[in-house]
Formats: sequence, C-alpha cells, structure tokens
Amino acid sequence: PCGETLDSVRSADELIVVLADAMRAHGEILRRCSLLHRDISTNTIMVVRSPLDGTVHGALIDFDCAISVGVDRKARPERNGKLPFMSVLNLEANWLERTEIDDWESLQYLV
Repeated sequence: PCGETLDSVRSADELIVVLADAMRAHGEILRRCSLLHRDISTNTIMVVRSPLDGTVHGALIDFDCAISVGVDRKARPERNGKLPFMSVLNLEANWLERTEIDDWESLQYLV
C-alpha cells in the first residue's frame, strides 16, 4: 500500500494536513478532469508519511464511484459512498444533481 489509514495520524495538526491535501487533490481532479469523487470516507483518504523526516501528506484514492461532470451533467438518484459519510442529499436519493458540495459535506463527517 502507498499509505496508512486515517487512524494512524498522530495529532490534530496531522489530520488537518492530510484532509486538506486530499481535498486539494479532489478540487484539482474535479477542475482538470471533470471527475466528481462521490465517496469521501475513511477508506478513501490515505496518510502518506515521508520515510525521511516523518512529515505527512494526504492522498485521495478509490475513484470507483466517480462520475464525469462535464457539460452533460445529469442528476443520478442512486446512493453512493459509505453510509456514515453520505451527504443529506445523497441519503435522500432524489433527482437533484450531486455536486462537489456533497463531497465536502462528507468530509465534515470525517472530522
């Protein structure tokens, strides 16, 4: 594996760095590739610790639930992600379009 699970962070400061890195990657992937992750959870954010000095970074993995959000964006009523981390909109499984706000809401449930 390329990293460790979130429970390996050693302080609140490390957790903030890891989550910020993962969501920065989320934003860049959305902007550059038009992919929305839709499964932010403890299983999709990894802690990457440098073997040289022990500094940590975050990595966003597992794009199995990701969708293209190009010009032809369509609402999808199916639920995606892990139940404890789903956005309210996702839990309701309605026809409203999922956006990056849903992924950011999922991040809040991690904290």
